[in-house]
Amino acid sequence: MRTIQAMIIVVASLALGISTILADTYYFQPTGDTGDWSTSSNWKSGNSCSDITGPGATPDSDDDAVICATKIAEVTGTTAVARNVTIEGVTGTRIDIKPTSGSSATLTLGSGSSPLTSNAAGEGINLLDATGSSNKATLAFVSANHTLAGGGILGSDDLAEITIASGKTLFLGNDSHIQGNLKIVGAGKFVSVGGDVVAGPSGGTTLLVAPYEVDDDMFEDTRPRWRAYSGSTLQFSSAISVMNSLVGNFAIGGGTDMIIVDKAITTTGKLSLLDSNGTLVVNQNLTMGSSGNGAEITAGTIEVAANKTFIHY
Repeated sequence: MRTIQAMIIVVASLALGISTILADTYYFQPTGDTGDWSTSSNWKSGNSCSDITGPGATPDSDDDAVICATKIAEVTGTTAVARNVTIEGVTGTRIDIKPTSGSSATLTLGSGSSPLTSNAAGEGINLLDATGSSNKATLAFVSANHTLAGGGILGSDDLAEITIASGKTLFLGNDSHIQGNLKIVGAGKFVSVGGDVVAGPSGGTTLLVAPYEVDDDMFEDTRPRWRAYSGSTLQFSSAISVMNSLVGNFAIGGGTDMIIVDKAITTTGKLSLLDSNGTLVVNQNLTMGSSGNGAEITAGTIEVAANKTFIHY
């Protein structure tokens, strides 16, 4: 069954002279609240989650996937794919990428033709850990640009990865967030266009290691974009190959929270450091602020490495 959404995208693609394949849309509706992504009987065909017309199939790389309200799709292997995923905006609706002691777990999006915008409007996508194992959870964005439009991606393991393919971009949209303990890696770009990157509240470390770009015109407010709280560390890694100007404020809470800068950064965002336990560690040159967007520093510690500078306008 072709959805209206898929047809709209196809028409737009044809107008640009791009040859494409019509995508099928499958709706994740297991009998219970939780089911395995790879079990074909958990997927249905239809026009929406409330208008199911028959059995479906496990999505392939040219199919769109919808996680219906209150359902949890578990990815337990490395073969789960979809062109696009939409998570209905209801509490209890999400995707859990669950590695085990015997296998890593990967969900790959955008591997087919004309991928759509990725939307996590429900609770989002959880990258879980395999206790006592080196196997990891991976959310891979491959042959297209994607936008996280609401909801979030939550990591709970320092092995967990969001990977972005070369020449592609993952956009973090308004009212969306990437949070917890994970790495953002790959040769592609990660762009915040209104979303938050948060280390915490579980005390994890978020390592941001992808190249970054930010369009100044995309920002309209000054709420924090880059945050560390509840005993967590937000680290801008030296592994970043390209670092352009970052927009959005930086906030450090209390409870031994840290932002570590291991790559030279210039940002018009201001620093908010209001707790005596908060620390900014500047291992490479850091320039912050702008006219009318001065620092809020009433407590805490700023550590600047030898022969490096920290400037705040």
